[in-house]
Amino acid sequence: MPAVVAATPPVVAATPPVVAVRTPAAATPEPAVAAAAKSAPVPEQKVMAKAELPPAIQQELPAMSVSLHAYSAKPGNRLVSINNQLLNEGDSLTPGLVLQEITRQDMIFSYKGYRFRQSVQ
Repeated sequence: MPAVVAATPPVVAATPPVVAVRTPAAATPEPAVAAAAKSAPVPEQKVMAKAELPPAIQQELPAMSVSLHAYSAKPGNRLVSINNQLLNEGDSLTPGLVLQEITRQDMIFSYKGYRFRQSVQ
C-alpha cells in the first residue's frame, strides 16, 4: 500500500489591514501668514524724503544734477535730465536706482526697497 502523505496547509500570518486616511484639502488650514497675504491688499510703500533714508543708503546714491524737469498731465510725456542722462518714468539712473514718477515739484525714486523724493533743485 502506498504511503499517504498529508499535505500541510500553508501558514498565513494574520496582519491587520492598513487603512489610509485622506484629509480633504479644504480641511487643511493654511498658515495664518499665507492666508493673510492672499487676502490683504499690499499697502503702498511710504515715500520719504531723501534725507530720511538710512545714512548707508544715502552714501550709495550718486550725486544728482538735474538740468531738465518736464512735467505733463500725461505720464508718457514726462521727462527729466539727470547727470546728462534723459529719463522717463520707469528708467534707471544707475543699476537698482529707478525713477518711478516725475511729479510737478520733484521726482520719486526707488532703491533697495526704499522710495524717496528727490527735489528738482
